[in-house]
Amino acid sequence: MYTSGTTGAPKGVVLSQANFIAAVGAIQSLMGHIFAPEQDTFLVFLSLAHLLEYVGLQIGYGRIRTLTDASVRNCQGDLKEYKPTITIGVPQIWETIRKGILNNANKMTQLKKSVFRGSMSIKEANSPS
Repeated sequence: MYTSGTTGAPKGVVLSQANFIAAVGAIQSLMGHIFAPEQDTFLVFLSLAHLLEYVGLQIGYGRIRTLTDASVRNCQGDLKEYKPTITIGVPQIWETIRKGILNNANKMTQLKKSVFRGSMSIKEANSPS
């Protein structure tokens, strides 16, 4: 398994088979009720070592540089093309996506901006903290 390199360059971390099985078991125990293997799809775009890959979901592989339409030519980004129901990522990835969405929203007409902001307010009010 590889770390993200938040304190330096990415580095390998050795996991024993018992540790690996325990980690997958913990995911199943803590989050298994969320997954619907016959319906959910999972987009992997960071290191292929994420343990969520082992819970029985259909997996699609992408790259950080091709997640959104903004960084690809003549085709859709991985998120729009694959339409995953579950994906995980580090905060920097989500912040980049959020900035892109807000940038596009700022280009909208005033009416569309109002609808967008109202929709976001409703979503935020109904999201668990």
